[in-house]
Amino acid sequence: MKTILRNLFYTLKRFQTASVLNLMGLSAAFAAFVLLMMKVSYERDFDTCYPHTDRLVMLNLARPQEENYVSTLPRGPIDYLIQQVPGIEYGTIYSPAWQKQAFYTDPKNPQYFYEEPWAVYPDFGKIIGLKFVEGSDQEMNRPESVIVSESYARKLFPNGDALGSYLYTDTPDWRNPEATKFRICGIFEDLPENCQFKNDLFVPMGKLQENDWAARTFLHSSY
Repeated sequence: MKTILRNLFYTLKRFQTASVLNLMGLSAAFAAFVLLMMKVSYERDFDTCYPHTDRLVMLNLARPQEENYVSTLPRGPIDYLIQQVPGIEYGTIYSPAWQKQAFYTDPKNPQYFYEEPWAVYPDFGKIIGLKFVEGSDQEMNRPESVIVSESYARKLFPNGDALGSYLYTDTPDWRNPEATKFRICGIFEDLPENCQFKNDLFVPMGKLQENDWAARTFLHSSY
């Protein structure tokens, strides 16, 4: 071992320029390899975080003999499909609730942040297997409810009092003019980055949005 180290240090000292270039090249090669493996791992494990991936289906509209597909579908047929097909246990639409809004947490001293909530059905948490660290999604059938991720809750309420607190807005959307505040009824464990759902705000799909086209549709089969 001593002989190997002595020869190594002698070579590094004797051929300094070549040694530095070799070390830099080796470091760059290892860095490139690590980046490639991170990308491969990201793509390989994309959308595999759900408990029952073999029973989860994303519904798209495709035309015959065309590779392109449309992920925006009318809400009426989707609701009919969820209710009438026996093999579907429950489903949800995943759609922007409205345009980006200004929200705040303290009416007396509003500190505004801008967010675009996503509208979902009450069964959304069951479909993708959300794990709630506080509260639940049992109140997601109420239009004033909202569920947020754990990291988002810490961002909004650093003192840890997010559950049961309200998010306020002065500019409600025209499709839901009475929605000026939302109560946080559940805080779920952060989703991984390599899935199509982000750690955002999720609100119930309102009745005034029933004529909208859904952004995405997810179905959970019963077998």
